[in-house]
Amino acid sequence: MMKLWCWKLGLLGLCALMTGWLVRYEAYPGLFADTFVGYPSMFRGGALLSDRYTKVLFEGKPIGYSHSRMDSQDGDDGGAYRIENSTLLQMKVLGSTQTVRVHMQARLDTTHRLQSFSFTMRSSQYQAKIAGTRRNGDEFEVEVDTGATRSTTMVGIPKDVILYSPMTDLAMSRLEPGQEMRIRTLDPVSMTRIDVVCTALGYETIRLGGEDREALALEMAYKGMVVKSWLDEDGLVLRQKTPLGWTMESATAAEIENLVLDAEGAGDLALASVVPCRGNIDRPREVNQLTLRLRGLHLDPEQLRTARQDIQIVSDSEVDVVLRHVPLPSSSPMLGDVPLELQAYLRPTGFVQSDHPEIRAQAQRVVGENRDMLSAARALCDWVDVTVINEATASLPSALDVLHQKVGDCNEHTYLFVGLARSIGLPAKIRIGVVYIDDERGKGFFYHAWPAVHLGDAWYDMDPTLEQEEADATHIALLEGELEKQMQLLQVMGQLDAEVLDQVYEKRVSDD
Repeated sequence: MMKLWCWKLGLLGLCALMTGWLVRYEAYPGLFADTFVGYPSMFRGGALLSDRYTKVLFEGKPIGYSHSRMDSQDGDDGGAYRIENSTLLQMKVLGSTQTVRVHMQARLDTTHRLQSFSFTMRSSQYQAKIAGTRRNGDEFEVEVDTGATRSTTMVGIPKDVILYSPMTDLAMSRLEPGQEMRIRTLDPVSMTRIDVVCTALGYETIRLGGEDREALALEMAYKGMVVKSWLDEDGLVLRQKTPLGWTMESATAAEIENLVLDAEGAGDLALASVVPCRGNIDRPREVNQLTLRLRGLHLDPEQLRTARQDIQIVSDSEVDVVLRHVPLPSSSPMLGDVPLELQAYLRPTGFVQSDHPEIRAQAQRVVGENRDMLSAARALCDWVDVTVINEATASLPSALDVLHQKVGDCNEHTYLFVGLARSIGLPAKIRIGVVYIDDERGKGFFYHAWPAVHLGDAWYDMDPTLEQEEADATHIALLEGELEKQMQLLQVMGQLDAEVLDQVYEKRVSDD
């Protein structure tokens, strides 16, 4: 029986959009760089206090809520204002309910400068916390705590990035139809700045809380995804609707207290995020060459070129992709023989802890006497496939945490494999894209992650989640990298579709 197919990339993209959207509005919005200069601009008219509740709907059913507030406070740490957001989500994924809790907090000093912030995400199996503290000037010491390990780095946060402002909402509510504003935001997970373009559409009447409300409709372009929002005259966000089935609505504290979550009644998140495919792939695990036409690909098409993936640009919105099954080589160099240009794929990161003693020890046990790259890659792929229980998991994946928990889906399998491979001198990286699935639970291209290893002559794609030492030809690589890169999936989610143009089964590429 096939294991559960991997849905994590779709979930991470959707949760990043969901929590990021609330973060920008409820705890971490940006400001208009041409109008304001950091926090002091927020408080020119005095302290801004706020207490807001939002309910979260998926395909019309309540699956969560968010509470955010901004207030003044006293403390020995010099904090004068606190900004806080708590979000709870219950989502159905492949028939099982996943519960995710997100908490964000920021502190400002008496001059309204950001002093510290934190982002915490918890699920039943995993948790991760990202926290930053101002050290020197605009430099923040950022600590990543995955539960199993901690790492720190220094990150510069410009003065013109703020973390909460009701003034931002109010300014947007005063836009005239056709006018635009650009909001600068800070994503607390990837620590990257993102610009959001807000365009006023006009006034509309919406139904909310059993009554009609007049509201300004806005389109907000966020990393290629367009979200529609409705604001009242006081700048209160009444409703936000995404193209992925998520809707956020303003609510009262009493409504949230009496809210009955209905994850079971809502649609399945994995099935809702599937990339539709016109035409059938007869035997997806066996196809040797596959030609597809992709539409709605809002990414640089040149980055799709890999050793097993060719592209041809058809138009501004259409790209033909030729995918091939590429078998592993018959031999490879010995471990440790890595040229300078591949050294970056051996380095540890906050979530791929390839330098940790436990990761190194486990990799050595798995590889044993196999000192060539090919044998080592195969041994690691087989071990991760057998060892990590394939189960839908909500997390910010971490190689060391997966080694401890030994449960997860495609991201957990991939991060652990990459961490183990790098620890023994085998260059490895994370591919992000989609893979074709056709069984009783659904059909189409599902968001997916898998590893690639360099075996001396080229990069080779493997897939321990789907029990494949050689990734099949239905794997479409869209991006590569960790969380920062995965955020770019928002540019295609809900917009991408595929059409089968040709499929070949007669012979493998190696037979040519």
